Amino acid sequence: MKKSTIKNIKDILKNAQLIHIVERANLLNDLNYKIQQRLPDSYRGLYRVVNLVDNQLVLEVQNATVKSGLQLKQEELLALIRIDFTEVTGLLFRINPRF
Repeated sequence: MKKSTIKNIKDILKNAQLIHIVERANLLNDLNYKIQQRLPDSYRGLYRVVNLVDNQLVLEVQNATVKSGLQLKQEELLALIRIDFTEVTGLLFRINPRF
């Protein structure tokens, strides 16, 4: 008969791939919230943070018009973001029509 040992669920979850995905999603959600608070209200609802890759903050926008508008203000937005997130060195805008 096989002897089974009792395992703590927290230990199992720490090693599971799902926990890494959940942690990354929580990090991006928190980052999105903090950036929404930092940037002017007039920009709210026009973008959302979808990733942080190689210190480049990836923002998703609905269309090319919004993308162009945000790109024109990119340096100003980056300066505001870098107040709290000094590691961010650039912004990338991606269009997602389903946004």
